[in-house]
Amino acid sequence: MKALRSHGAKLAALVLVLVLAVVPFYETPYNNNQITLIFIFAMAILGLNLLAGYTGQLSVAQSLLLGIGGYTAAILVTEIEMPHLLTIPAAGFVAMFFGWLIAMPVLRLQGFYLMVVTLALVFVLSPVVKEFPSVTGGPEGLLIDAPEGVGTLATDQYVYLVALAVGVLLFALAARLVNSAHGPAMKAVRDNEVVAEAIGIKTTRTKTGAFLFASAFAGVAGSLYVQVIGYVSPDSFGIGLGLALFAGAFIGGIGTIAGALIGATFVQVVPLLAGRTDASLTGVIYGTAVIVSIMAFPEGLAGLGATVNKRLRKRSTGTSPTVSPDPPTAPAATPTTSISSSRNETR
Repeated sequence: MKALRSHGAKLAALVLVLVLAVVPFYETPYNNNQITLIFIFAMAILGLNLLAGYTGQLSVAQSLLLGIGGYTAAILVTEIEMPHLLTIPAAGFVAMFFGWLIAMPVLRLQGFYLMVVTLALVFVLSPVVKEFPSVTGGPEGLLIDAPEGVGTLATDQYVYLVALAVGVLLFALAARLVNSAHGPAMKAVRDNEVVAEAIGIKTTRTKTGAFLFASAFAGVAGSLYVQVIGYVSPDSFGIGLGLALFAGAFIGGIGTIAGALIGATFVQVVPLLAGRTDASLTGVIYGTAVIVSIMAFPEGLAGLGATVNKRLRKRSTGTSPTVSPDPPTAPAATPTTSISSSRNETR
């Protein structure tokens, strides 16, 4: 049964990729860019899922690492005219390096304290970037030229397909990671670090590895983000984006692979819909959705079917037989005597 579910999931993923590969040829440039942003946010949330969902390290620094990747790509394009395609792995490696620098001291903390420290780190990017205006553009940011289309592909179609291909690669890498021997080790660290250490799992190495993967995924996403927007500034990767990605991870399904794409869709679509009435509703919707998700379906939208199935099973099999109360005049007896008496009365 498990093998059938695995094959079914792979087939569904293949069909989804094929459908998404056809979409840009029938959509407008605006819609193509919006869907591309969903792919990009999905990569960032996927990295967050590996870190928080599978390893239990609560971090809101994904927007910081996404910003590092975005600035890396923008600087490489504007300063040395590196091809846009090559900035994608370069941004991933640079973000991974900074992720390693952050992980060394920060991962000594756990839970709430780790979350607070990573939250504080998000505020570091803006003032640092503004201190080097000759390279980063300062408060005004950097403008970069959009990548040229290939062959008959327009720019929006080309970037869309590149983001789709990179996303498929990262999702396949993440799925392979969690289904390997590293997956149970990551979950063991998440559930109880002391026990994980006792059974021989190197917890520090496991947490650092997850942080490096999350950093690299965010850096790649940042590079693609700049290619879509064509602009990067200190305000592009603030705390609002970090909390939105965190909310998307919980809503889509923390600790799931498919949940990253669902959460990214939520992160991208909600501001567009809220903007039609009142942009301030975005935060309200995010907060409400996270609360409902945690209380009603803790496995997120990706695990909604499994959650409903579990509850239906409990309702169908969890009813206990009714027990007739002892007569008021019955003398006190041990549980064994009471059961015997009940059987005799039934006879």
